[in-house]
Amino acid sequence: MPTTTTTDAGASPAARWPALRYGALAAPLALVGLPLYVYLPSLFAQFTGLSLVAIGTVLLAARALEAVADPFLGRAIERTQVAQPQRLPRYAVGVAALMALCVLAVLQAGAWLGLFADTRAKVVALTSCVALAYLAYSWLTVAHHAVGAAIVAQGTRAESLYSTREALALAGVLLGSVLPLVMGWAAYGWVTAAMLALGLWALAPLWAVLRVTTATVATAVTAHTARFGLWQDRYLRRTWWAFFISNVSGSLPATLLGFFVADVLGLGLDAAPRYLAIYFLAAALGFAAWPKLALRWGTARVWAAAMLANGAIFAGAAFLSADLAQVAWWYGAVCFATGLLLGAELMLPQSLVASHLARIAQSQAAGSVFGWWTFAQKTALALAAGVGLWGLAWLGYAPSTLSTPAVGAAPLVWLYCIVPCLLKIAAAALAWPLHHTPKDNKP
Repeated sequence: MPTTTTTDAGASPAARWPALRYGALAAPLALVGLPLYVYLPSLFAQFTGLSLVAIGTVLLAARALEAVADPFLGRAIERTQVAQPQRLPRYAVGVAALMALCVLAVLQAGAWLGLFADTRAKVVALTSCVALAYLAYSWLTVAHHAVGAAIVAQGTRAESLYSTREALALAGVLLGSVLPLVMGWAAYGWVTAAMLALGLWALAPLWAVLRVTTATVATAVTAHTARFGLWQDRYLRRTWWAFFISNVSGSLPATLLGFFVADVLGLGLDAAPRYLAIYFLAAALGFAAWPKLALRWGTARVWAAAMLANGAIFAGAAFLSADLAQVAWWYGAVCFATGLLLGAELMLPQSLVASHLARIAQSQAAGSVFGWWTFAQKTALALAAGVGLWGLAWLGYAPSTLSTPAVGAAPLVWLYCIVPCLLKIAAAALAWPLHHTPKDNKP
């Protein structure tokens, strides 16, 4: 049960230091996520010359490996948390170093892939770096979630903690949207490595919240959590499905962004980071409103309403084309409007999970629960990379190149706009009943 005073939006600056320290790692994790999950399809095409189907297959395999590994990584973190919590900070440093090296290798692939004469060897080398970076990213993300759930269990309001974390993550995304344009990919990698080191330094004092202080408590926790997991709890299952469907909805546009901007809007591939910057800047501007709205109307209902609004607004992108006057401004307006709603989807679902775990005294199981949480995110990305790119190729779409125009871009509009909107509506329908009632506390 909570043992400290709840921290809210009106807390003193000193009281908010734990939230700031906890959130500091979110910015470099966001910097890592952008090239690995958004820019990677176009980077692969640039560095390897593979076809769209081949790129989709490679990314699907790498992301599927990561997704399958996430629940196991979460369970391993949970067991280490109970048995030897003092090792987790050391593991985090090693995992972060491996991730930084792999990301640097991916972003500077053009400088070393020339060592391989065979295309197959290039693909294997680059995919290996990507797979290792994915696994390291998953481990660090799940461990970070575990720390957050432990802080919430000690009395900090989940909406306050996760709003701080996601605000800093958004700052990282905004930085990541600008860095490739201003400094190039090589500098992007080094800035990411430096910020990872800073984030781990800030987080260092908070690992102590994971420690189990007595053998009696450790034994009780081990016995209790052995019987508990995401799939044993009705409320968590429903939250997971809503989160998963919403992530599939968001992953399709993220994967296809560069192609849509270049071949439907006619704005060129280089314009994609500009619209990401608009999207995440809008999210940052609207971020402070979501914890207040959640406190007034209920976290689950605000999340569901935000998803419905997101789907309705994003449907407008289906009516845009290169022939439309001022299409760049219209698309920017869609990105800005949907970006304002992003904060709800970033902070509120994980707030629901952390609050529910604290309410039923199962915060020690956060590692395994959030392992499935990140499994949902990675599976959604894998489906977007595989099914999305395969589907486009099957429907006859071929992206433009420096020498050839795009072929069959109409299916791109359906997969980029219409399908995600329908999925958002389905996710909102699942999330709406998650408003807390006494029966929600029962598995």
